[in-house]
Amino acid sequence: MTPEQQQIIRNVFEVAFILVSIVFANDKVKKYVKKLKEQFRPHHSQVKDNINKMLDEMRVRVGAVRSCIWMLSNGQNALNGYSYKYANMVYESIGVGMSGVQNDVRKIPVENFADVLSAVQKSDWIFIGTPNSPYPMLNAVYRQYGYSCAVESKFVNSNVDMGFISVSWANQDKPTDEQIRDIRETTALIYAEIKKLS
Repeated sequence: MTPEQQQIIRNVFEVAFILVSIVFANDKVKKYVKKLKEQFRPHHSQVKDNINKMLDEMRVRVGAVRSCIWMLSNGQNALNGYSYKYANMVYESIGVGMSGVQNDVRKIPVENFADVLSAVQKSDWIFIGTPNSPYPMLNAVYRQYGYSCAVESKFVNSNVDMGFISVSWANQDKPTDEQIRDIRETTALIYAEIKKLS
């Protein structure tokens, strides 16, 4: 082997060593950043427990039969700048005698409820009373489950309208101002918890 070939081989090994060092250093940096995030961010299961507890307590306080959280997504991620395609029920609190539907309502096309989402985006919350609701698709769903009225409450202080809380009653014609206030305050608290998950 000529001295020039030996030099080329040494250069190749040096470049390979540098590349391997960069890869391992990058891996160490990623592990360190992950460790830091875990130290400063509450554990996900604790945050999810907090969300479920707040949803349960609010449902009981306002006398509703169901409260749930809907998150919007583009089919893969709920990211700023993407148009939303689907709604998924991600949390649900139900009263005695009610059946859970969370597992049955995944990837609901947003276009089915575009009128509702548009109204919620404009006013932060909307009231839906049956049978004379201006939202025919949602009205049909609520009648199917035996609800007399509902409130849809958008997350507050959100740069992205990524979700909302739905609260439903079976034997009440219209929520009171106090119930609406409670729902809006709880929506803000739950949104603050949801941000901890990202």
